[in-house]
Amino acid sequence: MSASGKRRWAPAHPLAAVIVALLVVLLGLDLWGGLRRLQASRLLRQVEELTLAVAAQRVSANHLQKNLENLERAAELDPLLVGVPLAQGGQYLLLGRTGEAVEAYHRALDLEPRPEIYLNLGRAHMQAGREVPGRQAVKKAVTLDWHLQKEIPRFWLRDEGVAPGANRREPGTRRPQAPNRGG
Repeated sequence: MSASGKRRWAPAHPLAAVIVALLVVLLGLDLWGGLRRLQASRLLRQVEELTLAVAAQRVSANHLQKNLENLERAAELDPLLVGVPLAQGGQYLLLGRTGEAVEAYHRALDLEPRPEIYLNLGRAHMQAGREVPGRQAVKKAVTLDWHLQKEIPRFWLRDEGVAPGANRREPGTRRPQAPNRGG
């Protein structure tokens, strides 16, 4: 007992605290890392909520700079959270900073190459006026997930050497028939 009359906790065995700490490390129970990842996820959620408020015009777009600060903090807390550079790319696009958006999407692809990241990278390139890398990224996205075709304008997928509409027939015309080689 202590001088105040309260009983102090003491391990039953002198090495018990050391053994428990060792087990935590060996079992991979990284409590501090888990708290950091949780904080990063909370910051990411706050960014998403504020972005939705800006999109709905409930708050000014000036708040997007605060989002970028929160995303930098989230990246420090959990550098492997792919949602952070993905959200950074979106914020940069909203601010018209396409070069930084492209860089952010490349960081996201380095963490986890997902089709929607390629799609966003393509959008960033297209918004910056860089059609060739934009189309390449969009085609890669569609190659990985064909469902994304409905998310993009058709002309982003056309081949460079083909004029618009060159592969379409005029209404009312028939497809040319192959010559009959049978005899």
